[in-house]
Amino acid sequence: MKTLPRTCSKATSIVEEARKRGVEMRILGACAFRIHCPNTHSFFETVKRPITDIDLITLGKFRDKVTEIMRHFGFTPNERFNWVHGGRRYLFHLENELKADVFFDKLEMSHIIDLRERLTVDYPTISVADMLLEKTQIVKIAEKDIVDLIALLLEHPIGGDDVEKVNVNYISKLLSDDWGFYHTCTSNLRKIEHFLAEYSIPAEDKEIVSSRINELVSHIEAEPKSLKWRMRQRLGERVKWYSEVSDVST
Repeated sequence: MKTLPRTCSKATSIVEEARKRGVEMRILGACAFRIHCPNTHSFFETVKRPITDIDLITLGKFRDKVTEIMRHFGFTPNERFNWVHGGRRYLFHLENELKADVFFDKLEMSHIIDLRERLTVDYPTISVADMLLEKTQIVKIAEKDIVDLIALLLEHPIGGDDVEKVNVNYISKLLSDDWGFYHTCTSNLRKIEHFLAEYSIPAEDKEIVSSRINELVSHIEAEPKSLKWRMRQRLGERVKWYSEVSDVST
């Protein structure tokens, strides 16, 4: 197992310092996948998967402590961005070399992942299932996100709990009440199989990923759907089913 990239080590240090100060914070994004997928670091390096920033999430009740924690590590808050986003999300910069995004309560992107009740399921990252949802909720999914998902599915079986597994019960239940999220997630899971053929990874590893995708999708499809889900399904893509994601490159 190789050493974590420096950016991910810094993310881990931030979460550890936050805990010392009584703040529960977790890592998501690219660093979460590096931490949870130690046996596929060579795959990340082969496909040149970049790590450009740090992504974190905590509870809204800890909002007032976050800036102090980030300043402790040399980060400067982006005051304008933080004001515009009304306390839902903070942006920090470390000189000119690194950006850190801190979300509060929910990950609000193409779809919403509410982590208020699941923040402490795992440590120092969010849970494996929420990591999968974080990537599969992206409507305009990029190759780097596909790479992360391949690594995650290669190292984690599908199961009924959150102990180093993709918790299919949680995912299926969540998507059974939200057709839009279901549509984006299942579409992206199927896209992974198209990308698998492009990478130089062993055939048996490709088979593992493919079989886990099929197992996950089968459970999602089998879960009874709510009335709200069924009504929304009738409209399909004729009505926009996702939110636009703002650019945070500033």
